[in-house]
Amino acid sequence: MLPPSPDAVDEQAPSSCSAPATNSSMKISNHCSGVSDRCAALISLAYEVTSESWSELGTKSASEDIDGITERIVALLLVRIVAIVTSKKSTLSSSLSYSDLSTTTICRTAMKENHAEESWHTFITEDILQSLRDYVKTICEGYRCNAYHNVEHAYHVVISANKLLDMMLCDYDEDDPCMFRPSYGIRADPLSQMALIYSALVHDVDHQGVPNRQLVYEFDSLAIQYNDQSVAEQRSLAVAFSVWMKPEFEALRNLIFPERDEYARFRKIVINLVLTTDIASPERLQILKSKWNEAFGPTSETKERKARAVMKRNSMNNLAQTSKGEDIVAVGEQEFVPGPKNPAQQNSLGPSILRRSTIGSADPHLVGAQLKDKNVASFRRITVAGCTPKEITNIRGDWQNQPPP
Repeated sequence: MLPPSPDAVDEQAPSSCSAPATNSSMKISNHCSGVSDRCAALISLAYEVTSESWSELGTKSASEDIDGITERIVALLLVRIVAIVTSKKSTLSSSLSYSDLSTTTICRTAMKENHAEESWHTFITEDILQSLRDYVKTICEGYRCNAYHNVEHAYHVVISANKLLDMMLCDYDEDDPCMFRPSYGIRADPLSQMALIYSALVHDVDHQGVPNRQLVYEFDSLAIQYNDQSVAEQRSLAVAFSVWMKPEFEALRNLIFPERDEYARFRKIVINLVLTTDIASPERLQILKSKWNEAFGPTSETKERKARAVMKRNSMNNLAQTSKGEDIVAVGEQEFVPGPKNPAQQNSLGPSILRRSTIGSADPHLVGAQLKDKNVASFRRITVAGCTPKEITNIRGDWQNQPPP
């Protein structure tokens, strides 16, 4: 069922939300009040999530179950939907206007002036709220119980993307009210803002927890289906858009994308963003570098990159000096756990790699000490990767035959 047109709702609003004259008007008034209350609760939740400092982002909700995570993501997506709708509908612009489209500004304005109670019910209906909640819940339940690529990881990516977006869009800064943040065009593009948060939600849905290279080596059915190209990322996109196009979400789609061209642009942005997460693809990285150079110019020798390279070398040198009789191997952004120099011992332990955790990084000294204990193969918190696909297959088989630790 499509949502009512703005004109039709505006004609009904004075009688439906005023003093009840009939049973019909009483029902409509109660409906408006119920939606307003739910919108107000979601506004407060979105503001709470966005207001967290970067260093503490996600720590307050670390113990949330899937329903709590779903509600927080729904709150953030609802704000993005409001930004899209209010930037389009001239009939609402007089009553709903924001100095910028950041989550902070929209939430502050709504809480201060009761905009949600007065006007949001004209397009955020009960059916829209339920459809949004059902979609987010379906995607969250589509994440597998992996050590890393799980629903908690998806939630942290969502709130991180929302925080970065908010920092770019928000005109007001408490520390420096006159500071202007460059937004590179996204400030005036609410569709791209929505695409960013949506991509963060769906980017690893149904991920199997193993690298694309491993799926290709094992001739996995997904690798065959996607021709060995960004297998996990393409699977996530297929799952996300297959659910999104179901009939029960038609009203939600029509609200956000009333024109076909808008949905086509949204879909293209999401596909590019999710495929960008395949950092192991040389072709994809080359495309990204070309786009970056075209937009901002070459950055191969910026001061920031030089400083990071120096810090990384110093860190690895210090770690190597403190690890007596052990070798340190670093590849890309992954940190390998120290392994003994004795080749026989190294083969018995198997290659191990410590992947960066969802929030922060683990201490390689601590993990190295844990690896020196017994039964390394059953230490399932360590992701075995960065070695040959055949070795990963063997270790995966060993893990499947062992009871959980």
